[in-house]
Amino acid sequence: MTDVAQRILEYNGYTVTHGMNFTDIDDKIIKKAQELGISVDRLTEQYTKEFQSDMERLHVLPPDLVRYATQHETIEMIQTYINKYLEHGYAYVVDGSVYLDTVKTESLIGVSPYAPVLLPDEGNGRDCKPVSAASVKKDKRDFVLWKASRPGEPTWEYPSVGPGRPGWHIECSAMIELMYTICHPGLPLTIHSGGIDLKFPHHNNEYIQSTLYNALIHRDVSFVQEFVHIGHLHIKGCKMSKSVRNFISIDEALKTSSPNAIRMAFLLHNSSKTMDYSEISMKHAGHMVQHFKKFNEAMESFRATPATVAETTAAETSETTTVDMNLSKTFADLRMVVRELLTDLASSPHVINELHVFSGIVHKYMEGMVSPDKSIIKKIAKYYLEMYELFGLRYGSNTAETHVLLETIQKIRADIRAAAKDTKEPSLYALSDKIRDVYLKDAGIQINDR
Repeated sequence: MTDVAQRILEYNGYTVTHGMNFTDIDDKIIKKAQELGISVDRLTEQYTKEFQSDMERLHVLPPDLVRYATQHETIEMIQTYINKYLEHGYAYVVDGSVYLDTVKTESLIGVSPYAPVLLPDEGNGRDCKPVSAASVKKDKRDFVLWKASRPGEPTWEYPSVGPGRPGWHIECSAMIELMYTICHPGLPLTIHSGGIDLKFPHHNNEYIQSTLYNALIHRDVSFVQEFVHIGHLHIKGCKMSKSVRNFISIDEALKTSSPNAIRMAFLLHNSSKTMDYSEISMKHAGHMVQHFKKFNEAMESFRATPATVAETTAAETSETTTVDMNLSKTFADLRMVVRELLTDLASSPHVINELHVFSGIVHKYMEGMVSPDKSIIKKIAKYYLEMYELFGLRYGSNTAETHVLLETIQKIRADIRAAAKDTKEPSLYALSDKIRDVYLKDAGIQINDR
């Protein structure tokens, strides 16, 4: 859904710099690599390539900037952050690992707005529950910034602390610092997206780390303007989770549903709410995709078919009818409504509904009119191409370049038929039909000669 938000922002004229972080080192990755008997680097490279391939198959726009937790520059920035915390006493070292002192941090930057709201009897931090005797943390909310090296695990040198690897939360603050803050000094990250399960503790701790760092270096800028959290994905009513075998990969999903259908399922859903991936939801999405596919084919067929001499003469001499004017007004109303809806990044379900309803109106118009106004139809068709492109839906001919090519092919067919009429050569009619019924059909393009 971040992809849809980016597309909507760009449609509204914003210049978007999209950055993506890859966590290529953590406890689960190390454990999986050890189980498979391969290196962490090999495992993360494999998963990264699979992810990027899946995103391409789903028509997801690639990021402009990419950072990995284990890159040399990232490790250096992580240590720069931690050194600043240690220098001012906001972090402490225990057995070669470094932890953030959340209580002292709150005394400087206040309570994070992303921390969970506690009930009155839950207390507020250090007084909530005593830290267990086995814990090395001063407070239960303190979190690790640097993990001391352990046998068999990847490790990086840290001269002032000791060898180890970065904690989960700090790597994201460092990667964001490298991608945005340094490149755009004085400007906060505009939108930070992620699943709702990352809201706490991950995004909360990111906010704490980055806000503290900004305060310590006297940089008067917020870490982020807006967090956008995406709802959980459920499979048949239950949260998707590998641990309970309630999981489906994108590769598996694409075996039964098209990329358009999968995108449509998400487009029809409010991204901030829980989404249920089921046979029913995918069937509905598939029906919607087919509806727009048929509508697109009808529009392309109508637009690409050259008018006969009689039709051209009739169009030039006839006046615009009341039905034509009503359709034109309804189309103008649609564009106004959609433009207003697209001021909201989560508006895709409403926009798709408006497009669906109006396509039905256009279909009735085209069927009911003896000489439909081609100028109106062309405008509507062009607009729908823009909407398909906006939402990453790909149909056989939903690009301006393809449309120009299709019109050219139809003009060639018209010339062939004209030559057939002049020369009374049946093979030329057969050639025109073959272009329509074989060559274009094989390319996934259906033409209905009027």
